[in-house]
This record gives sequence, C-alpha cells and structure tokens, in this order.
Amino acid sequence: MKADIGLDPAAPEQHHGARAPKAGMGMPKNFHGNDLDWQDCKFLFIFCPNNSGTTILSQYIASQLDAYLPPFGNFEGQMAPGVKPMMRLNAWDETREFDWLFIRTRWEALAKGRLFVEASPPNLLRPRAIVRYFGDDATAVTSLSDPYQHTASCLRRYGKPGTKVGGIVRSWVIKAKAISGIRGDWPHFPFLPYERFVAQPRSVNDALSLPVRPFEGPGKKGSDAEGIQDLSPRTTAFLEPDEIDRVTELLTPHAGLLEPFGYRLWEGHALHTSLEERTPQEFAKGRDRRNAWNEGAAPA
Repeated sequence: MKADIGLDPAAPEQHHGARAPKAGMGMPKNFHGNDLDWQDCKFLFIFCPNNSGTTILSQYIASQLDAYLPPFGNFEGQMAPGVKPMMRLNAWDETREFDWLFIRTRWEALAKGRLFVEASPPNLLRPRAIVRYFGDDATAVTSLSDPYQHTASCLRRYGKPGTKVGGIVRSWVIKAKAISGIRGDWPHFPFLPYERFVAQPRSVNDALSLPVRPFEGPGKKGSDAEGIQDLSPRTTAFLEPDEIDRVTELLTPHAGLLEPFGYRLWEGHALHTSLEERTPQEFAKGRDRRNAWNEGAAPA
C-alpha cells in the first residue's frame, strides 16, 4: 500500500533519489541554535512518543532528504544490530545511561556518509545526553499526537480485553511533558504534530525548507494506512465511551499541558459523535476493530 505525494511544480530540481538540499535552500539549526548546512548535517532526530505517527513521519522526512532510515523494527536506530542490547534494555528508564559514542559510531557505519534519520521514541527522555555527542552536527524536530488517539493505539496493540487505560494515559503525560521540555529548551526545532502532518505533508517541507519530492511509504506494520493517511478517527474510535471518560478524568489535572499542543478534553459519547460525523466509514472501521478485539482477535 503506497501513496505518491507527487512533484511540486514550483520547487526546483526535484527527482526521485535526489541528493540532500544544497546550501541556499534553507538551513537547519543544530542543538546550539547555529545554522547547519544540510550537507554537513549527520543526524536528524525526531523526538516523539511511541504510537504517535513516528514511523510514517520518519519515512517521509527521510524521503525528502534522500537520507538513511534504519530498516530495523519500525525504522528506529535503537533496533540496529550492535546497539539494540544497550538501547532496548529498560529503554524508558531515564536513569539508564547509554554509551552514545559507541552508538554514534555504529550509526555512522550504517549510514555510510548519508544523513541518519533517528526516531527511537525513548530518545525523548535523553536529549541532554544526545546533545553532548550529536549537538554540533545534528538537527531535530518534535512531534506528538492526540492523547485519545495515543491511548487507543496502545490499548489495541499492547492490551487485551479488560486492560485499563490509566497506565497508558499517565505514560502519555510523562512523554508529553518531555516533548514540552524539549520545545522549551530548543524552540528553534520545528514542531510537527501528527494531525498537521497527515492533513498537509508539505508542512514538513515548509518547516525544514525542503523541496517536495515523491514519497512512497507503507507506514507502520498493522496500521492499514495507504501512504500518508489520517488514521485518527479509525484509531480513536477503538475506545469505548467510558474509556474516553476515564482518559478525560486523568487528563483534567493536566489541561494546561494539552492546550499548547492544541488538544482538548472530551466526553465519551460526544467524541464518538464527532468522529462518526467527521468520517463515518473510518469510525465504523474503528468500531469493527474493537468488536473483533473484544472477541479475542489479535490486532493485525
């Protein structure tokens, strides 16, 4: 399942397999806020929680830069041979310290001189360690998705009938606070939320000053996405109204965290109604998924 975004007739020198943009097309900034020529940029970090659209975003950015995207797991550097035993051991324990010099050496060997796009979600807990080893010749973006969508995605993929949503929501709050902190410490890095990206992929090109190039990408395994597609109605409809109400209850003390990201709190039946009115077919697919899951069917 692939989608071709197509060529932008207004953008020069577009062709499949093009090299990274040259100086003069707009330069990214490194972690210190200094301009960094794309030709000298070695790494682009995507700081984003899991189950938030990271896979398709990393695929898209890599295609626009003709960059190296690690083909392991969900296209994440943490799954690369040699570094996986270190990076996957208690990955979400922020007190765990990695040998970032070793990791960088392994990643550079894989990239063979190309820009490395790195989107391992646990990285969002370790930005300051990353700065020490990548700060001069790396840039970054941040991303996030709606907490109801995130909760639904995690519940479907990792839970089973009877699983409560509380742990997922508390985890989202921790990760959203980490993203908020990164945005505060490095405000020059573009913020590319899932909702904006899927509605207008070109917003990524605008944020990074990149010409629009053809894109073909399957997204995340099991997502059933056809290229870049807004899956939020289908994904969020997986939640039952009472689960949505529980998410809202747990998020209410953190309303101030949601607002800067453009998210809001919902009542369960009201969110279902909104999703169904927005895209009836996608809403129905989400409800069918839930019914099958309730009967014990494993997620695709």
